[in-house]
Amino acid sequence: CRNVHEEAGVYLKFIYDYYYDLPDRMLFIHGNPHTHYPYPIEAGLCVRDDVHYANINSFWIDNRRWTAWNRDRMDDISLTYTCAARLLTLLGFNAEAQLNPNSLKPKDDSLISTLCCAQFYVRKERIHHYTYGQWAALYNVSLQPHCVTTDPTHEILRRPDRKWFSQSFEHLWHVILGLDATNMPPLRRKTNTDPCHLFRSSCKGSPCSK
Repeated sequence: CRNVHEEAGVYLKFIYDYYYDLPDRMLFIHGNPHTHYPYPIEAGLCVRDDVHYANINSFWIDNRRWTAWNRDRMDDISLTYTCAARLLTLLGFNAEAQLNPNSLKPKDDSLISTLCCAQFYVRKERIHHYTYGQWAALYNVSLQPHCVTTDPTHEILRRPDRKWFSQSFEHLWHVILGLDATNMPPLRRKTNTDPCHLFRSSCKGSPCSK
């Protein structure tokens, strides 16, 4: 299948093709799997049986603003933010409330905190939390010339190599499949963000250390 920068296009194509015939448990791994964690497959095997989604990387994105990426010169809003809002809306979210819960102005000064970078374990039930039509809508966006606009006169279409699609998805998987806040609280032992709630400690590569 045709990828759209990074790995989001391949992940979505898999869901689009196999939504009705998914395995019970899946491990989504990108093309450079050991960049952010030395044991991604082992970590996936350590996920507890009652968990529906778990990121298997260890690199923490802390309080990153959407303005870390270019703003659209036509509305002065981060292109990544605008794309993320479009994607969440297709899944039935109130995108502005999800991405900017504190109603900051400008809205793209709102923050993202999560584990990087699109390597995760997920169960079939969590993917089925959304309808096939919703996943198909996301996949179809990946095939469009740009995530932010379909207006052929928009200046951003002069850069067909940059769609901002996968960049947005990098910072949304924890929202879409983890049902977490966009700006997640930090991982801390003996709290509800302790990785030991998600992983067993008994196997090699487990993010749970006791």
